Amino acid sequence: MNLPVFTAFILLCVDFSKSEECVCGKELIGKRIIGGQRAKSGAFPFNVALFDNETGYFCGGSLINNIWVITAAHCLDERDPKSFTISISFTKLHDPNAKKFVAEKTIVHPDYVPAPKFLHDIALIKLPEALSFNDSKVNPVCLPTKSMIHFSNLIAIGFGITSRFSSASENLMEVPLIERNQTECKIIYNKLYVRFTDEHICANQEGKDVCNGDSGGPLITKLRGHLYLAGCTSWGILCGSYQYPSVFTRISSYLGWIEKNASEDAKWCKSP
Repeated sequence: MNLPVFTAFILLCVDFSKSEECVCGKELIGKRIIGGQRAKSGAFPFNVALFDNETGYFCGGSLINNIWVITAAHCLDERDPKSFTISISFTKLHDPNAKKFVAEKTIVHPDYVPAPKFLHDIALIKLPEALSFNDSKVNPVCLPTKSMIHFSNLIAIGFGITSRFSSASENLMEVPLIERNQTECKIIYNKLYVRFTDEHICANQEGKDVCNGDSGGPLITKLRGHLYLAGCTSWGILCGSYQYPSVFTRISSYLGWIEKNASEDAKWCKSP
């Protein structure tokens, strides 16, 4: 996805006595296609698309258990939960067979600071009914551990624009990214008077990036054959520019907040 500006463990203490007989982070296929190309069916069975009831697709998200979705706070800030639809969209943006829901409620991080700072850019959406993971097409992504600080492999996915003047992609796209040095990113963005903190991850490759429409979507890392949610797409300056890496909310920085707020009526799959 070559993409313009977008407005972008301690083990997690989950009550696994309530866990379904499932394991998170599974790929429901064999080999993936990578390199800014279409995601293969079943590669990301936790992917979610958000549609404004009037204007259409606006953000992505990730299913983390049977009833809660993680997205970016700037996707939901001041948005009525009844004004948008959650589509469990795995490979096609307008999939007629996708499961669609109106949110029961949304929770924006209480310390969220909007543009241009984009601090604590994370939010939760509660579905009106629980999903069953007996459906072979649906599987939640694993949450990371607090010790997951650096990543040797990262993949960003989304339905965002794929060129400077395009609209949202009809096909789910995936792109491999490289994590950039935290100190380097702080220097880059401090010069622009934009705050980059330890609660952020920055990543990109030359000509490979996330962009408009990818906000809220997942930044994934693969460990022991399972997929973990390293980050949530937050903001960037120039899509596809190596000089200005894209910035993602670091999920491991918010495990306590996620556990506290996304366990209501939830059943969690076990981490491998």
